[in-house]
Amino acid sequence: STLSPSSAASDVYKRQLLCLLAGQNLLVISVDDEFINGTLTICQGDNTFSVNVLNGIAKLSCLEFTSISEAILNIRNISIPLRNIILSKGITFLKLYTVNFIVLDADGKPLNHCYLIIRPSENVWIIKKDLEKSHQFVIPEGTYSFYILCHNTTVFKGHLNLYAKSLVKVSCAVSDFKVKVLGCKKLVSAYIVNDKYSYHLRKKGDFLVAQSVPHGIYRLDIVCEDFTLTKNIKHDSSKAKVIDLGNKLRIALSVSPALALSFATITVKVSNEIGVPVKNAIVEVKLPTYRFKAITGDNGLIQFKAFLGLWNNLPLDIFIKYNGTRYRFSRMVPISPASMIFAMTSILLTMFTILIIKKRFDEL
Repeated sequence: STLSPSSAASDVYKRQLLCLLAGQNLLVISVDDEFINGTLTICQGDNTFSVNVLNGIAKLSCLEFTSISEAILNIRNISIPLRNIILSKGITFLKLYTVNFIVLDADGKPLNHCYLIIRPSENVWIIKKDLEKSHQFVIPEGTYSFYILCHNTTVFKGHLNLYAKSLVKVSCAVSDFKVKVLGCKKLVSAYIVNDKYSYHLRKKGDFLVAQSVPHGIYRLDIVCEDFTLTKNIKHDSSKAKVIDLGNKLRIALSVSPALALSFATITVKVSNEIGVPVKNAIVEVKLPTYRFKAITGDNGLIQFKAFLGLWNNLPLDIFIKYNGTRYRFSRMVPISPASMIFAMTSILLTMFTILIIKKRFDEL
């Protein structure tokens, strides 16, 4: 039967004294102040030893070493990993205690999508547990640092002085991210990102949701069929955000003349949903080999000249920043076959002219 320290203290003391007199080395193990029965499997390099633990006592007389680098204590169908046990000559006491962790998100709900790391202050070894599988640990008494990791990033740091069976309850700055998008006819995808995280938002009822998101500032990207909206959003609770695309911006684009290998005038007009020109919008137009940036005036227009190059379809990306929201419109400007023939003819004529000039120069 299992003995408690109070009921068997004198008996244990007598047996320890006898063992000392006999020159035996003992490891006395207790869990939550109760001496236990089980087996201790010791790993030293390539060798493995198994020692019975009876009423908390493991006899190590046959083992000639001063420390145990790794071991597994098996009791009550539970395996407890142990590391770096320094053995004294004669008797070494090893007190283990149960610690239960309750990890909650900012809304007081259990936080399951996380890991717990426990590290003793005097050693470098680490216990890492997936909290979806276990919230209970049996570890030696002492002082520990512990960390809660959510999506591989620390969301809580704490210290634990473990000298009795303990319960640790922590609340982390983590909650579900929810957003409701209005006025979007066809949503392609949505996600939030910052310098540490990236989450794809999934449809859940009327909302787009990402679970267990650490609090902070995120860039929300909403990809619709004909444009992409980008907006910075502060995430500090599970309260749903609302994005209304009913007042989104529109663009009108013209390229004239759309001739390959020629300079063309590119005009972009920015307006709101009902066609009213938008003033003071920052517009950036990106061509394959050229960028142009300007601010719209009262008429909502920007205009510039650019060399089009040689394209069948000219790709244009138009970025608009207005009232803290960023839009991206991608367009393909077709170059007519006649323009392409004209361009190729111009190239051939130019090359022919260069060859004639070179030949005459060589004759001189």
